[in-house]
Amino acid sequence: MVSLGGRVNCEMCCKEDNLFLAVIEGTQMKVCSECANFGKRLGPVQEAEQRKAPIVPEKEILEVIVPDFPQRIRQAREGLGLKQGELAKKLNLKESLIQKVENGNMEPSIVLARKMEGFLRINLVEQHEEVHHKAQDQPKMGGFTLGDFMKKR
Repeated sequence: MVSLGGRVNCEMCCKEDNLFLAVIEGTQMKVCSECANFGKRLGPVQEAEQRKAPIVPEKEILEVIVPDFPQRIRQAREGLGLKQGELAKKLNLKESLIQKVENGNMEPSIVLARKMEGFLRINLVEQHEEVHHKAQDQPKMGGFTLGDFMKKR
């Protein structure tokens, strides 16, 4: 929004006027009554801003491999008195895979880490919580998108 000398002006033409919230070519803007005709008028700015949806955090739980997995695996294997080849046979894996994981050259997948956790009785996977902020019940702006174009073909 353009502000000249403390006054609020149209974002398109800079005219000082009562502002409306409008979607013009897919962009939500605060514009004067004349410029609002170039798009879809959503209403006066004050009313539209009062209807804004609250931002609600969305939690996502991720499983991640612990950063010190090579040391944990090596210590547990040595604690059981096993060589890399012996551990590989017990887990039905290739010895080269065990070597790469213990050297830190390869991070195990969650499935492989769970398999190793069970046999070695250690923790390799931990849960990590991420919070994403998104507006709740926000209306779709409308207009023709690339996705709409692809559906029609």
